[in-house]
Amino acid sequence: MNKESIKETFRKITIIILSFITVLSFSIEMNIREDMYTFLDANTFIWVLLFAFYVFLANTTYKIKDKRLSSITFVTSIIIAISYIIGYMAENYFVPDMELTLSKNFILFLGTKFLGCAQTIYIIVKLLLAKVLRVNESQKEEITHKEYSFLTNNKKSFFIITGLIIFAYLPYMLQHFPGIASSDPGKQALEILGVWELTNHHPVFHSIFIYFCLQISKLFTGNYSSAVGVYCMIQILVVAMTFSFVLYYMAKKKIPIVYRIVCFLIFAFFPLFPLYAITV
Repeated sequence: MNKESIKETFRKITIIILSFITVLSFSIEMNIREDMYTFLDANTFIWVLLFAFYVFLANTTYKIKDKRLSSITFVTSIIIAISYIIGYMAENYFVPDMELTLSKNFILFLGTKFLGCAQTIYIIVKLLLAKVLRVNESQKEEITHKEYSFLTNNKKSFFIITGLIIFAYLPYMLQHFPGIASSDPGKQALEILGVWELTNHHPVFHSIFIYFCLQISKLFTGNYSSAVGVYCMIQILVVAMTFSFVLYYMAKKKIPIVYRIVCFLIFAFFPLFPLYAITV
């Protein structure tokens, strides 16, 4: 094997390992009191599909040869991943009457979460910037010109942005699978199924939508237990398409690309949006 073949093999192995760690980071939790790992109970097929998807995206990302872009993306992903770990620990472990012990298991757990977050951010940001800063080859010899073919007012850009936002929200969905449910939807479900009397205390059309999710869940799983997941996936799609349309409209009104990029990053990575998107 020559040097290039060895480098290519090493790159592929690295992508597979990082993708595995990323998917693992979505499914693993830590019981700090007992110093034990716990895993999210979900369909194995979902994890296999997500792993294959990550391998594909990572392979596409690491084929982009641009040192400056790679450096900027790397630093950005590290900063966001560190912020995520600090926020995650503050939310889950810095609580009264809990003694935080930095055991080997806990450090390994945090490392897995960190790598998973950094890998996800790296892929999304690098793919986004590579599209935004794509050079127009036809004009390259005459003048340095950046063709902003991304975040524009065309249908292709609309669907790509929608997909990227959904991808950014998936870690939240998997972390809280099948979603976060408040008390009211449970009452609405009982009303719409005829267990309780149907009233207009809750919005009727919203109750009908919950009934639709219940029936979809029953059709594919034989029970109502996945209805929250169905509801949240539809809601994520609607939220992502709404934000994508905002960016589409901004491009149509010729808002500078810098502001569109900033808005996209806020829509995709500000935690409030995905948390509301996965809440019933």
